[in-house]
Amino acid sequence: MKNLKLFISFFSLLTLFSFGCSTSTAQQTNSGSSEFEIAPQEYVDITKKAMAHIENFEFPQWYTMLSDDFEFYLPDGDEGTRTSIIGKKANMEFWNSYQEKSGNTKMIVTNPVYLPVVAKKELNYTKLSGVIVLAYFSNEFHYGNEKANVRMNWGFHFNADKKIDKIYTYYDRTPIIEAAKRNFLSKENN
Repeated sequence: MKNLKLFISFFSLLTLFSFGCSTSTAQQTNSGSSEFEIAPQEYVDITKKAMAHIENFEFPQWYTMLSDDFEFYLPDGDEGTRTSIIGKKANMEFWNSYQEKSGNTKMIVTNPVYLPVVAKKELNYTKLSGVIVLAYFSNEFHYGNEKANVRMNWGFHFNADKKIDKIYTYYDRTPIIEAAKRNFLSKENN
């Protein structure tokens, strides 16, 4: 039963990341190979290291793992409305002030699950192909005496140099906004 739940979680995450990829991952293309295959373990190792840096607010160490054209997508909207931070320099400015602006003083990541895949063709929503590590985990955010527990889905995309060039995040921000007593992404808080 636990394996079935894990499979359903991964399939749901992959569906979220690709937003309706036109064919099932199990369906075979005319060439006989599936649209997805398992990516090498080293991409999971890179993702785990990146997640540890983020969890511990070790942003300068995390920046060394990012491409110059790195993009980070927050879950506060849809394709055209969500907050996106484009470029490594813009991300460094955002994350260097993250704790002060958000009020987040501590994060504890638990129960992580990683699925490394190679998308052999462009995904509908992201228009990405190549190596993607889907990460599914719980995150406990601390805001002074308040806490927010959120189950999160992140998709890490890698370039040919094994640098992270995009991260797409999907999660319900409501518990975070309630615990922080503010929406630090709103225009009036920036």
